[in-house]
Amino acid sequence: MRTAVGVAACGNIEELIGLSSLLVGIVFSALILPDLWTALPPVILFTGIAAFRVRRSWAYLRTLHTAGRIG
Repeated sequence: MRTAVGVAACGNIEELIGLSSLLVGIVFSALILPDLWTALPPVILFTGIAAFRVRRSWAYLRTLHTAGRIG
C-alpha cells in the first residue's frame, strides 16, 4: 500500500513538472503566434491545481523517507 501511494505521489510531482514546462512553452510560443494566448488560462488552472496537490505529495514522501526502515 505504501508503495502505491508513493508512486502516486511521485506521479503528482512529475505532473507539476510537465505542466510547468507546458506553461513556459505556451508562453514562449504565444510570443510568436498570438492565437496561442487562448490556450494559456486552462494550463494555468491545471498547473495551479497540480501545485496544491504536490504539497501533500511532497509532505508524504518526506515523511515516508525519514521514517526508520524495518528489516
